Amino acid sequence: MFAAMDRGDRWIREKAAASINPPQVENTLAQLSEKWPATAPSFVDIIEQFPLGEAALLHLLAVSSSCSARLIRNPETLSLAPSA
Repeated sequence: MFAAMDRGDRWIREKAAASINPPQVENTLAQLSEKWPATAPSFVDIIEQFPLGEAALLHLLAVSSSCSARLIRNPETLSLAPSA
């Protein structure tokens, strides 16, 4: 369990570091991963395979604290995005 959490934390830090607002993206991804429903598809897969592109989603999280807050309140919204 600890090793999996460490990998998740590292993944979050790497994604955040590549963004234009690392603290906000790291905080949002960390909170989303904590609240992610156990029955939903993998959190990492959802982010990496986001229909509009991972970069677009991470940019949105970096520039919009209101979108980040809404996703944190309702993380399952990410798994409802239509396929491209």
